[in-house]
Amino acid sequence: MPPVILNVLLSVITCIVLMVTTRKVFGERTAIIAGLLFALHPHSIRFSTILYSETLFMLIASIFVLGLLYIQPLNKKWVWGVVNVALVASLGAFSRISMLYFSVLAVLCWIISNKPSWRLALRQFSLFAIIYLIFLSPWMIHNKLHHGTFRLSVSGEYNLLALVVGSAKADDIDTFHVVKKELLKTAYERARQDGVDDIFEISRYFLDLAVEEISKEPSRFLLAQIKGLYNFWFRPVQARSSRVAELIENDPKIVYYIYYSHVFHLFLFLAWIALFFDKGRIPTPWKVLSVVAVVYFAFTVGNAAYSRFFLHALPYIIPVAAVNMVSFYDWLRKSALNRADPTISR
Repeated sequence: MPPVILNVLLSVITCIVLMVTTRKVFGERTAIIAGLLFALHPHSIRFSTILYSETLFMLIASIFVLGLLYIQPLNKKWVWGVVNVALVASLGAFSRISMLYFSVLAVLCWIISNKPSWRLALRQFSLFAIIYLIFLSPWMIHNKLHHGTFRLSVSGEYNLLALVVGSAKADDIDTFHVVKKELLKTAYERARQDGVDDIFEISRYFLDLAVEEISKEPSRFLLAQIKGLYNFWFRPVQARSSRVAELIENDPKIVYYIYYSHVFHLFLFLAWIALFFDKGRIPTPWKVLSVVAVVYFAFTVGNAAYSRFFLHALPYIIPVAAVNMVSFYDWLRKSALNRADPTISR
C-alpha cells in the first residue's frame, strides 16, 4: 500500500506541474482545464494505482516540458534552462527509455521553432547534447564495463521488431501478442545458434529480422504506421481483445470505464486537433512539439496502441487541448452575447 499511495501522490504532483506550465504560457483558466484533463484522463487514473514506472516518468516528462519554457532566444538565463532540461531528460531516460531519443528530438524542435539566430540555435543544442551525454555517462560507463558497449539500450531494435513489425502483421491485439512472441522467439533462436547471449549483441538479430520482414511487404508496414496514428487515439484493437472480454465477464462494471475511455479520448482528440485551425493563440513551438510527440509515440507503438505510450505523449497534448477548449468556450460565449445584443460586437 505505501508504494501505491506514493504513486498517487506523484500523479497529483504531475497534475500540479502541468498546471504551472500551462499557466505560464496560456493563463489561469487554461491551467485549470489542463489540470482537469490530466486528473480525469482514464489512463492517468488507472496507472496511478499500478506500480509501473509510467507515473514517475509522467512527472519527469512534465518537468521536462516546464524546463523547455526557459530555453527562449530572449531569455538571458537560457544556459541554466538547457542544463536543467538535460538533467531532467537524463532522469527520464533512466525511468523510461523512450525519453532517451525523444528528448533530443523535442529539444531540437523546440529550439528551431523559437526561430533564434543559427548561431544561438547551434550553441543551445550543442550545449544540451554535451551536458546530456555527461549526465548519461555513468550509465554508459557501466554498460561498457559489463557489456562492452557504451550503448544504453536495445529498445530501438526491440520496438521495431516486437511493436512495429508485430502490430503490422496482426489486425487485432490477441493475434499481435502471438506474432510478437513468434518474432522474438525466432530472433533469440538465431542468436543462440550463433552462441550469442548478451542482450546488446542480440539486438542486431532483432534488427536483421525486422528488416527481413519489412522488406517482404514494405507498403503493409507503412500503412500500419499510418493506422497506428488512429489506434493511438482510439485504440479499437484493444477494445476487441480477449483480455477485455474476460475482464468484462468477471466484472461487468469495467464496461463503464471502457466507454468513459473512448468518450474522453474522442473529446481530447477533437480539442487537440483544433491546433491545426488555431489563429495565433498557440505559439509555434508548442504546436510543433505537440505534433512531433503524437507522431513519435504513435509510430513507436503502431497498431498495438498500448495506453502507456499515450501517457508518454500526454504532457505535450494536454496544454494544447486545454487552450483550444478555452478558446472554443470564449467563441461560444461571444457568439451568444452577440445574438443577445448585436451592438456588443461594434
